[in-house]
Amino acid sequence: MQEELESIAIENARKGNPAGCRYLIDRYKDYVFSIALRILSHREEAEEAAQDAFMKAFQGLGSFSGQSKFSTWLYRIACNEALARARKKKRYAVDIDDVEEVKLPWDSFADQYKQLEHKTRQKYIRMALDRLPDNDRLLISLYYLQEQSVAEVAEVTGQEANTVKVRIHRARKKLHTALAGLLETELKELL
Repeated sequence: MQEELESIAIENARKGNPAGCRYLIDRYKDYVFSIALRILSHREEAEEAAQDAFMKAFQGLGSFSGQSKFSTWLYRIACNEALARARKKKRYAVDIDDVEEVKLPWDSFADQYKQLEHKTRQKYIRMALDRLPDNDRLLISLYYLQEQSVAEVAEVTGQEANTVKVRIHRARKKLHTALAGLLETELKELL
């Protein structure tokens, strides 16, 4: 049913019908934005990249052949747009206070401690991700944070599946090294 609605929306968008465009934007806006945010690490830049990605997608909708899923085609456009912006501008660090998180009611000290521990872990992972090259950060984000398969990551990035596996492995090692360096520095400052 969902695939049928998407096909209808794509055809309507090709014909210039705003309802088709609106359906596709509503369905994929969060995911496109999160990909852009992972690459750019700056909320306003990610919003602009996401908007530009949708504009490019709708302008190039005639070239979408349907051989892959629409989502994969759109994510690739979003990745390319965000990577192009990252190359043009100096990267910005995301302030931990700028990241929106779900607020849940915590009713005990143990739960509050776990929440603080989780936020601290997220902070260091974000900091370590920011130290990675754009392509490595993209691969880690798509595979681990967006939970895409190797085949989907390969399709989004335009790389072979085996190449993606190797690059994810190497990016994970770089992330580990960056995280270890951050934590070592933090420990030295505490002592």
